[in-house]
Amino acid sequence: MIEEWMRRFLPRTIVKVREQSLQYWCYVDRQWCLTEREVVPASGVLGQQVLLIPDGMTFFRSREFPLAHVGERDLAEAISLDVQAWSPWDEECHIYYWPSQQGDCWQVAVWIWLKDILADIRGAGDLTPTHVMPERAWKIAAIQPESSPAIFLDSTENGQQVYAIVQASGPPLRIAECPTNEDSKRFWRTLDIEAQQYPLLRCSGYSEVFPDNKESNEVALGLPLQKALKHARQDNAEDWLDPSSWVKPVGLVLIVYSIWLLGSALIFLQKGTEVSRLVAEARHEAIEVIEQRDNVTRAHGTLELLHGLRVEQVKFEAALAVISRTLPEDAWLEAVQYDYTDGGWLDISGKAEHSSGLAAILEEVPEIEHAMFLSDIRREKLTGLEPFKIRLKLAQKL
Repeated sequence: MIEEWMRRFLPRTIVKVREQSLQYWCYVDRQWCLTEREVVPASGVLGQQVLLIPDGMTFFRSREFPLAHVGERDLAEAISLDVQAWSPWDEECHIYYWPSQQGDCWQVAVWIWLKDILADIRGAGDLTPTHVMPERAWKIAAIQPESSPAIFLDSTENGQQVYAIVQASGPPLRIAECPTNEDSKRFWRTLDIEAQQYPLLRCSGYSEVFPDNKESNEVALGLPLQKALKHARQDNAEDWLDPSSWVKPVGLVLIVYSIWLLGSALIFLQKGTEVSRLVAEARHEAIEVIEQRDNVTRAHGTLELLHGLRVEQVKFEAALAVISRTLPEDAWLEAVQYDYTDGGWLDISGKAEHSSGLAAILEEVPEIEHAMFLSDIRREKLTGLEPFKIRLKLAQKL
């Protein structure tokens, strides 16, 4: 009876993007079931419909911000500024983030994708979802691991293995896509001894085994954590399953009731005009004080982030110098990208007469833990050279 009532009056659905089409899934009898489009229940006033963006359309980073300089109200602005430094796209992006307090820092999982990415997907124009978020973030929020942290194994929509280091009721600390078994082995080599002992989880129905036959536990997808849905809510939709959505209407009722009480008291005391003037002046002064405080906090946080970027620039220059001395004379670089998360990463691209052996040469450098190609090696007919793109993991503890 309760399940039927929930399905009718509080429907929960997700929409997956698959091969330029949409799949609709409903939560029925404590599990997600694929449903035909014609019988998908309307979201209604109390419904919740989440549009999931596939992994291949998104870009992920795990970031940290100091609590002392970035307050919760400033997180969105700090993340927006930070994204500009590492976004792979020049076009405007949509940002989804999932924050969690860890010690004296904000641990934030951030996904970005192009805002017009769904324009060519058939049927997407008719959607009015209450939430839009990455499919990977939704899955991690839906497994709700009991132990913390743990390693979650799943696959992308294209069948590639994906490892995620997750924490109980919190955002992922790291996500690694591993197209091949060799990439999977490299992921396990980057983990320290403690991380290699984390409990291993796999999504329900996933048949792949872990490296070295490691024991794993199967987990089913349930209802996602509301805190993960918070920053996925759309401006034109209200999620009435989220208690925070009731703040505005309840607050409005309380304000109206307060005004009625205040009006009755003022009529009784015959001092309505004077009291209203004093209240308005006090509110105006309070707003000015709060705005000034927020401006100072934001400015201080921005300066702190800029200082951190200057420090990382020195590390980047040192790593680049080592690579320049190591590469053969017939190889040269065209582009370098440095990411200081997870101990430090360098993505280098360029051309060489023979590119296939560059990864092995770079792995011999003490400052580099391992190197992996990010693209196939094919010789250009016009120049006779072999373009390469290599990711380097700096030799530091995870």
